[in-house]
Amino acid sequence: KTAQLTKVIAILVSRAEEVDYEKQCIHDGYQAEIQKIYDKADLLVAEAHNSVVTGPAKDMIQNLQSVHEMEKRKTLKELVSFKLSVKERERVLIEEFDKKIMEMTDEMAVMNDEFAKKSRHFEDVLDRIR
Repeated sequence: KTAQLTKVIAILVSRAEEVDYEKQCIHDGYQAEIQKIYDKADLLVAEAHNSVVTGPAKDMIQNLQSVHEMEKRKTLKELVSFKLSVKERERVLIEEFDKKIMEMTDEMAVMNDEFAKKSRHFEDVLDRIR
């Protein structure tokens, strides 16, 4: 019986070794397949990167950048021009209002003089009546 048990144990050990070997082979196969997938993905990413850096996308990006820079310069020029026109308009308005204030001040002085004359005339008339 010991010989039979030894035989059974030997068979079980060899089967366990076979199963371990099969598991290792399957694992290695999957690892190789995963590595192929990673390599293919890396290749696709590199190709996509190269097509963006060197292909039509690069030209399109450069065109968009140059258009952006032109529009930026144009807008900055317009902004400077607008600021100058606003300052000029402000200066003109200040001059106009200063002129109006002077005219109104002169007009007020004339009215004060007329009022003073009329007040004196009225006082003279009152003095004569009394």
